[in-house]
Amino acid sequence: SLLPVFAAYRCDVQYFSAGKKAITPLTKWLKSKKGIVVAVIIKKLKRKVKITEDKIAASDFPAIVTAAGFEIKGNKITEAVIAVSGAKGPLSLSEKAAKYLNGLKPEKTVPEKLCASALKDIRTAGNVKVSARVKQRMIESQLNTLLKALV
Repeated sequence: SLLPVFAAYRCDVQYFSAGKKAITPLTKWLKSKKGIVVAVIIKKLKRKVKITEDKIAASDFPAIVTAAGFEIKGNKITEAVIAVSGAKGPLSLSEKAAKYLNGLKPEKTVPEKLCASALKDIRTAGNVKVSARVKQRMIESQLNTLLKALV
């Protein structure tokens, strides 16, 4: 799923509804799903964004896709986004993980604290292929990988 990547870039979507064109943040549009999306607008190309995914089998769709994005201003992380697809529903955002990261110097981030923060508000649901607990472990592993790649 590309939703976590688009969320990490803080994309907007252009959509048509009731014969009118409008632009709104992707995360806001996902809550209402009003209209038909005709374009995804990536304005913040200079953001640091990384993505990772885990599959159960090589030929399978990804079970979990995690993306992290932020900007660096004054040697501190700002506008952080932690987004996960496949945990429960098409997209889950962790406001607590973003709050943890915002204001920190990149070298001061602690992967365990990031994971704990993220899992406080990203709920997982199991399915036939993957249990909720395995999905949590996948998210933890992916966040560790992403944090190392970004900082």
